Amino acid sequence: LCPEPTLLMHMEDARELGLEEGDRARVVSPRGEMVAQVKVRYRGPRKTVQVAHHFQEQPLNRLLEWGRDLARVRVEKA
Repeated sequence: LCPEPTLLMHMEDARELGLEEGDRARVVSPRGEMVAQVKVRYRGPRKTVQVAHHFQEQPLNRLLEWGRDLARVRVEKA
């Protein structure tokens, strides 16, 4: 279970951005932004992030275009 919005990202991507496990990161799209806690993973595709979408205080859907499950975003240290 995740007690707060969580951003899953590859360890190499996190390192390039100066992010570590537990840091807070801002996820920005042309439609909006949100802040989430970083969880570093060691497997999975690089240059992609995953965010759970069940937190009312950080509505992920604001970042997405209607009817789409993917969005091009920028990630930065919050």
